[in-house]
Amino acid sequence: MPAKAFFDTNVLIYAVAQDDLRSTQAEELLASGGVLSVHILNEFASVARRKILMSWSDVMEALNAFRVLCPSPRPITLEMHEAA
Repeated sequence: MPAKAFFDTNVLIYAVAQDDLRSTQAEELLASGGVLSVHILNEFASVARRKILMSWSDVMEALNAFRVLCPSPRPITLEMHEAA
């Protein structure tokens, strides 16, 4: 069984970007399923608010959608870091 893709914050940002050519590809990647970490979700919220000026309600809606597509976000632990 192949490993699931682990998505970076940029994929999430591209998925919500309305004027980025990478948006469709990012949406397709997320729809195929994969893995997110809690850190990536937090980073998305920060970037979405500060850099692309999304409202909190839009950020929350996007986070909920990401968690449906990639359920059970993983925590980042010291053990995971050392194993990498």
